[in-house]
Amino acid sequence: ALSAMLFFQIVACLTYSAFLVLMLVFPVGVWILHRMEGGKTPWSWLLRTSWLLVVYIAFLLTLILAQLGGHEAGVAELSLRDILAGYGSETLLFFQHSWDSIVEFQPIYFLWALPPAVFGFFTARALRSGEKAEGEVGRDRRWYAVLCFGLIALAAACYLPYAASDVRFGAERELFGAGIFLYTLFLLPVFIWLPRRLRWPRLPWLLVALLVGSTTLTGLEKREFWTSSYRTQEQLLAKIAATVPQPPPDTMFVIHLQTGWQAKSLGGIYNRRRALELALHLMYGDRTLRAAFTPYRGPLFEFKGNQVSAVQLFNDNKYDSFAPVAKTVILDYGPDGKMHVLDRTWLQQNAPKGTDLTAYAPGGYGTAPRADAIVCTMLEPQFRPAYCATR
Repeated sequence: ALSAMLFFQIVACLTYSAFLVLMLVFPVGVWILHRMEGGKTPWSWLLRTSWLLVVYIAFLLTLILAQLGGHEAGVAELSLRDILAGYGSETLLFFQHSWDSIVEFQPIYFLWALPPAVFGFFTARALRSGEKAEGEVGRDRRWYAVLCFGLIALAAACYLPYAASDVRFGAERELFGAGIFLYTLFLLPVFIWLPRRLRWPRLPWLLVALLVGSTTLTGLEKREFWTSSYRTQEQLLAKIAATVPQPPPDTMFVIHLQTGWQAKSLGGIYNRRRALELALHLMYGDRTLRAAFTPYRGPLFEFKGNQVSAVQLFNDNKYDSFAPVAKTVILDYGPDGKMHVLDRTWLQQNAPKGTDLTAYAPGGYGTAPRADAIVCTMLEPQFRPAYCATR
């Protein structure tokens, strides 16, 4: 068991390190609660389960403090004021989104959530969850108090890596892990104290059914959000394909968004320009294409000789961002979903005075993509450009 645990810790260290602090805090909490129940597990158990995580976290902190590079060092922001501001903002956001999930209930999903809720009710009934399990260890209020503080500590540990980085504000991955423990904290008195207080044996079964049903509803509502986000990105790709059917090799696409909410709705590719580039490579069958977005605040471009670069707001997007002006096409994408190529006059207005932009002459993109492009099969039928009807 210890070898298997170390293997999974190594996998976590070498893949996604955001939850390493959680993996360190969790066994400490288990050890403390076990000791409070009369267990005799020694300190050496903690050392055997946590030494690898401690060593790797120390290694990451060394890279960050010495600014020796790496993803963690690139996104780290260790200002105590900003870290505390992140915790404050995300706490308010947690309560706001929790309330929104109640008031924005969508009745259309109720029938889909009803079967899992009924199944949860009868499963709880079959397991006799309302009865005290045979041989259950008696636990006093101190044990539950430590458990509550432990859940808060686990939630804080989940968010700590984000709080100490430039991606501290958000509600998707930033609150995903923390939300699990915070909701468990709120459900703890409901499942432990309320049934004993009311002395109604069927109440735990109903609580399980309510929990299963609400979880299903939340999942379906979140699914709609992500489906909508995916189709928003697909619509952008469709507009690019219709506006520039056949880009020359080495073309740099620069997408100019007009509002901040457009950037938010396209977050999956706006925050990671590499994702947009890979989609264009697949769509056009050309791996030389590059892409970037203009920022929704501040200056739009940087110029260096005969090259231009869209100013990138995120560190992960700043790689290889300059491209020859002659190889660049700037596409204006409005909130109404319409797209067109921006001309030299517009670019000149957004360039320093005296910048020579005579090489910027977009056009000549043909009327249909290359034969090996998969535009017409990659996109869903409702998004395919008009030229797909003849292919």
